[in-house]
Amino acid sequence: MRAMTKAEIRSQMRRQRAAVDEAARRAASQAITAALLARAEFRRAQEVACYLSLPQEIATDELLAACRAQHKRVCVPAWNATAGTYVLTRLSPSQAVAAGPHGVPEPVAGQAVDPQTVDLVVVPGLAFDAHGGRLGYGKGYYDRILASCRATCCKIGVGYAWQVLAGDLPLAGHDVRMDLLVTEDGVVGGKAKGERLKAKG
Repeated sequence: MRAMTKAEIRSQMRRQRAAVDEAARRAASQAITAALLARAEFRRAQEVACYLSLPQEIATDELLAACRAQHKRVCVPAWNATAGTYVLTRLSPSQAVAAGPHGVPEPVAGQAVDPQTVDLVVVPGLAFDAHGGRLGYGKGYYDRILASCRATCCKIGVGYAWQVLAGDLPLAGHDVRMDLLVTEDGVVGGKAKGERLKAKG
């Protein structure tokens, strides 16, 4: 059978994700947050890069609240018109947030953060594979951010268990693989440890 293209996988995953109701999304988000908070990588991290979730994404509000409670520095992607791409931007507890040019929530007038200072990045995606491969939204914004982080930065993908595909994703050379993947079923492996991520599908 012919392997699906990136565009076909994205289309299928968007349809499946749109069918998830809010109760299921919230339950999955809470389970994923609990698993992240239990990780030694999270406990050690002083600077955490995360994302401000859209309505159909795994919610990050509880994770961000935990970061604040533990006095971790937090940054999120925000659009930089000069650079024509997303850059990591400081998110302080009192910072105003609004939808950016592409409809993504971001800090208002936030300060840019050097990706080399980030210890851990929590990354959304449309699909993942058993080797830490990630398929994003198609613009490569996250891959550029991840590529600019230092080698020791832990990259954690988050998504539903059904977003972890059994076969390998059709990745390009610039696509950055995850070190860990966390779903509502828990932590499912770690590329950095030479483990194979558990595949669903």
